[in-house]
Amino acid sequence: KNTGNEPVNLTNIYINNTIVSNLEYLYGDGSLDIQECSIVKFDIPGLKINKSNEVLVNVTTTNPSVYGTITLDAYVDSAYYNITIDDDGTSAIDTGGGDLTILINNDGIRNVTIDSVYVNNTFIPLINFTETIFEIGTGESLELTIGINDLEFWLGVINVDDILEIIVRTEEGAEDIHEEIVI
Repeated sequence: KNTGNEPVNLTNIYINNTIVSNLEYLYGDGSLDIQECSIVKFDIPGLKINKSNEVLVNVTTTNPSVYGTITLDAYVDSAYYNITIDDDGTSAIDTGGGDLTILINNDGIRNVTIDSVYVNNTFIPLINFTETIFEIGTGESLELTIGINDLEFWLGVINVDDILEIIVRTEEGAEDIHEEIVI
C-alpha cells in the first residue's frame, strides 16, 4: 500500500536479499497512486525457509527514498509437516567405535524429506550418514546413523559427557532440536 503523499512505481521485491523474478499481480499493478494497494504472488525456487527462520521482505520503488521493509516470522503448519527427534531412540555412544543414532518421527499428516542435520551448529552433509533414503512417511520414523569417529571430522574430539545439540530440518520446513549426552 502506498501510504505516502505521491504516486510510486514498484521496481523490485527482495526476500532475504534474493530478488523476486516471477512476480504476479493478483490485485492492482506496480504503479501505486496515493493510498492504492497491490497484492502480489511469487515463488523463489531453491529458497528454503524453516520454522525458526525470519523472512526479510524489501520493496523498492523508482524513488530511492521510498521503500518498504518488514521482517516476518516463518510459519510451518505443524498439522501437515511436523517431526520430532525421539528421546529414547536417539543415542550417542563414544566407546568402541560407537555411533550417533538419531531417530526422527514424522508426526504430521504429510510425508517429509530430511534436508539437513546440524550437530553443535555444524552442518553434517547427509551423505555422511549410513542411510540413503531420507523421506519419512506419515506416522513413520527414520533412523540416521553416523560413526562418532566420522562425526569428529566435522566437530573435533568428542568425549563422554559432551552434549551434542542436534537440529534436523526437512525440505518442507519442519524441524526439531534435541540435546544428547555422549555415553
